[in-house]
Amino acid sequence: MMDKKAATSAVVITGADLPTDMATARSLKRLHVELVGLYKNKKSVFVRSRFWDRLIYLGEKAEPGQYMETLRQLGRSASRPIVLFPTQDEIVQLVSDHREELSRWFKFVLPAKETVDTFLDKTKFHPWAVARGFSVPPSCLVSSRKELESALNSLGYPVILKPLYKTVEWERHGRQKAYRLKGRLDFETIGFDLFQDAPRFIVQRWIEGGDANVHFCLTCCSSDGEELGYYTGKKLLQWPIGTGSTAICVGTENEKVRVLTREIFQAGQFRGLGSVEFKYSSKEHKYYVTEPTVGRPNLQSYVATAGGVNLIEMAYWNALDEIPRKIHTRRKAIWIEEQFARRSVSEMTECRILLFKEILRAIFGGAVLSFAYFRIVDPLPFATWCRESVFKLFRKYRYEATIRELATKDIEPNVPPGALFILVDKGLGLKIGGHRRSVPFPERDGKWAGYPADDAAAIAELERLRSAGVQFMIFPAPMFYWLDVYPELKNRLLTQCRCVVNNDRALIYDLRS
Repeated sequence: MMDKKAATSAVVITGADLPTDMATARSLKRLHVELVGLYKNKKSVFVRSRFWDRLIYLGEKAEPGQYMETLRQLGRSASRPIVLFPTQDEIVQLVSDHREELSRWFKFVLPAKETVDTFLDKTKFHPWAVARGFSVPPSCLVSSRKELESALNSLGYPVILKPLYKTVEWERHGRQKAYRLKGRLDFETIGFDLFQDAPRFIVQRWIEGGDANVHFCLTCCSSDGEELGYYTGKKLLQWPIGTGSTAICVGTENEKVRVLTREIFQAGQFRGLGSVEFKYSSKEHKYYVTEPTVGRPNLQSYVATAGGVNLIEMAYWNALDEIPRKIHTRRKAIWIEEQFARRSVSEMTECRILLFKEILRAIFGGAVLSFAYFRIVDPLPFATWCRESVFKLFRKYRYEATIRELATKDIEPNVPPGALFILVDKGLGLKIGGHRRSVPFPERDGKWAGYPADDAAAIAELERLRSAGVQFMIFPAPMFYWLDVYPELKNRLLTQCRCVVNNDRALIYDLRS
């Protein structure tokens, strides 16, 4: 760790419990600075990184106002320059809104407030991009269920639905980056109240193409708008597949994407860190702008550091009004988010061999391999994640043993062959003989859709599945707590359905009665 007294300056990074922030800290490891991380999640593996010199816990439900007060306290007590790296959209907005006050203590580079507001708010960015001739997918912006219904009718299916920005509630509940709706049924079975977690959403027409059609350009611009450095790449895999965050990406030499990004940033008089994500339409031979990032690094930014273009270090020197130092030679790199990659690969139904071939081809071609968790000189985040993964597998094994006993002693004698039944188990599922089939609850695309938002959502999903032919609902013992969390669902089952099994292993309700 850094000797705090010897450090010439400090760096404050606003989300030490996130992979983006740990990558930011790792990118600054060469510098003689004190690394200070703000965080909310005490259980995060990323706060175990050896590169943090100081960590400040804000509380699990910290709001932007608490971040602001913490920054004020840090600034007032500082005796040396502090470079500020906001790493979440809400905190970028906070810093932009309070830039005059914060600039008394902190060094940072952001575009003008109007540009930050435009690039963060998709209600503004979409018409801004269209007016300047940039290709964006046909979109609608909605802030109510009624507007959402109208947008879906107007655009038709398939579409992508995503929040204008990820709120604290959205991240706390672990919602996906975006949801792909292939039809009306997908919309009706999302499984939670969208507008409770985020106030506004963008509905975008789906651009055909797989994960490898998603390209990006990471950039750092000087206070004068000069491009200090860039790194282009493309995603090989996302989680969830098709709509999610980067699981695996690789550096590329894509001049077209670089030029488009530069044109967008020049039009917006861009300053500081940023990036633009594109979706390439093979059918139209055209790049569509899908998502800009302003004022911060993003999840896959470390691929640039691994590829010899340390944009984070450039941003540090830029904030101090010093000329960024050219250190490495540009090279191809692969970046892997281990947890997302494991999930995506396990769910791939096709092209798995092609994916591995492309990764191996890049590695044998000299590409540097880098990871979100693993780093030899910083082992604790990866080791902690591995330990937690092993514990989860052990718990899953024990749970599956319980379910096998339940299947033999309770399900087979009481659920007739050929029956369709709900198994409340967070989507683990159950293979059982007699052509009986389990359905997760709530269900979307045959998978568990997460916890229902409330009793009304749980009951609505129950009735939807009943009308689809589901005949039984089964609660294994570890899931009995659901009936405490959703008392109205419990009351509906008790008053309208017959309980055919009630023991220490399971509750089974016959939905036909």
